[in-house]
Amino acid sequence: MKTLEELKKSQNSMLILHYACTDVTKSPVIITSISIKDYSTGQTSSFSFDEFDNEKNILSEFVKHMKKYQNNIIVTWNQKSSTYGIQHSHNQEISVMFFSFLFF
Repeated sequence: MKTLEELKKSQNSMLILHYACTDVTKSPVIITSISIKDYSTGQTSSFSFDEFDNEKNILSEFVKHMKKYQNNIIVTWNQKSSTYGIQHSHNQEISVMFFSFLFF
């Protein structure tokens, strides 16, 4: 885990990731959108039900998009929380896809 000072030094390669999902207190929990912002350029890429017809396609396209950023630093939060983590997804394959991207 990087400190804030380390992140400041890496601003040109930092990406900020956020995702939204359905109500985590009701099953199934479904990822409805993922956004990734390039900190240095301000450009945001989003993957959501506005573009794709299901959660698997959202994640599949997101992972494809992110392959070009494999050397970047990904800043995200609450990904392992017992309340908000991605592990709440209704589908084991979805969780594996997302986690494999975050920790490759």
